[in-house]
Amino acid sequence: MSTNPNAPDLYVPPVSREEWMREMSLSPEKFAIKTGASVGFSPAHSEQWAMFWKQDICEKHEFHTMFPVLGLAEAREVWRLMEEHFFSEYEMILRVWPEWCSSGIWAPPYPGSRAAGGMVDYQYLPLPAELVERFKAWQAEYDNSSPVGPVDLDDQVYMSNTMN
Repeated sequence: MSTNPNAPDLYVPPVSREEWMREMSLSPEKFAIKTGASVGFSPAHSEQWAMFWKQDICEKHEFHTMFPVLGLAEAREVWRLMEEHFFSEYEMILRVWPEWCSSGIWAPPYPGSRAAGGMVDYQYLPLPAELVERFKAWQAEYDNSSPVGPVDLDDQVYMSNTMN
C-alpha cells in the first residue's frame, strides 16, 4: 500500500464554519482529491472509499460514526481490509433498521456506513415467509408509533421477544 508523503495523515477540518461547510459540500470524490486521500491509493471500490473517507472519517467531529479517529494511513488499511473481507466475500451487505413505511432492511454502501443505502423489499431476498411476516409485524409496531410517543420502542427487547 503506497501513501503520499504530502497527504495529511490525519484530516484537520478548516477553522471557520464557512470553509468547513464549503469543504463538506464537495462530493466524496472531490473531497478525496482535495484532501489527498486517493493519491497513491487505488482501491477496487473507489466510490465507496471516497464516501468512507469523507463521511465516516472526516465528518465525525460533527456527526456520529462507527469508526474511531483514524489517520489517512489507518483509514486506508481499514478500507483494504473491508475490501478483502467484505466486498470480496459477500454479494450484498444488509442492515436491519426500522424506519416508518419501510421494510426495515437496507443496503448500505459498505459495513459500518452512516449512509443507510437503499431500502430492500422482501421480494428481493430469499427469506422464508415466516420471517417476512415477523419483519412486517416489527415494522407495523414501529409504523404505529409516533416519533415522540405514545409507544416507546425498544428494538432489542422487541426482536428478542419475537425470536422466541
